[in-house]
Parts: sequence; C-alpha cells; structure tokens
Amino acid sequence: MRMTLLAATAVAVAILVVTGVLAIYSSEPVVKYWQATNYEYQRTSEGWVTFNFATNETSNGTFTTAYCQDTGLSDCRLDLIVRLTNATFLQNGTNQQTCGTVAKLSMTLQSGETNSTRLYFSIDQNANRFFISLTLKANQLFMRSNVANWDGQNPIPYEKTLNNNFDPDLVC
Repeated sequence: MRMTLLAATAVAVAILVVTGVLAIYSSEPVVKYWQATNYEYQRTSEGWVTFNFATNETSNGTFTTAYCQDTGLSDCRLDLIVRLTNATFLQNGTNQQTCGTVAKLSMTLQSGETNSTRLYFSIDQNANRFFISLTLKANQLFMRSNVANWDGQNPIPYEKTLNNNFDPDLVC
C-alpha cells in the first residue's frame, strides 16, 4: 500500500513537471531574425549607393536592413547583434548602439510583431569582399529561435565585381 502511494506520488509529480515544461515551451516567444539580401552596393560619381534589385530602387549611402519577428505567444526583449568584416558602421538611429564593426539593436517585440532597422556603414577602402552577420541575444529567461543556428547566422559575403560594385555572393 505504501509503495503504491509513493509510485502514485512520483507519477503525479512527473506529470506536473512535464505539464509545466510544455506550458512554458508553448507560450515562450519564438524569434525569427534575418537580413535583407536583395541589395547591391554601387559606386557612382557622387559616392556609394545601395541598389535594391527586388524593387529596382536606388538610395544614397550604403546600408543593410536587419529584421526581427516574434512569432510566439508572448512578448520578448532581445538584442540583435550585427557584425561587419571589412566595413564600419556609421552612427545613425536611436535604437542602435554602434562601435566600429559591431552594432547592437535593442528591441522589445509583442507577439506577432516584426521590426526592421536600417544600418548605415562604409566599406573599407581596399576591400574586395565584406561580410554582414547577425546574432540574437535574449534578454529574458525563456525564448526560442527558429533560426537553425542559435549562435548566429552564417555571414553573408558581398564580393567586388568587375565594375567595382559589391554583389551578394550567396553561393560561396
């Protein structure tokens, strides 16, 4: 009788633990993050411009756009870390902290919300290639990411072309 009571108690505790873990897992924020890969950087007589080949629009300066989306059931607080190789960030924007080759974008997202931030940078004078990479840093205990590599995405390389533009080299 006493063994049956202990076994029943152990099963009840196990069920409560599993139920609690599942409740936390199903309600925690799920964060997706990415960067625009539809930009080409072109040198003109007036300086560098960013050409968006998806919309066929040209804008002055060189920039990338970083996106973050909360697809979970609850709000989240996070930092999106953007790193450059062979390029340097220019200070521009209120929700970003830049320091040379690293920018930290602090944000709070509500469930279902998407945020995008444009980051301006300059390409190093003698660069034949530069890279942009993203890493997510959670500012709360529970958060999931549906990005395959939690430690960050593979850097996106931009390769110098024969006409001195920089195109995304997505097949490297």
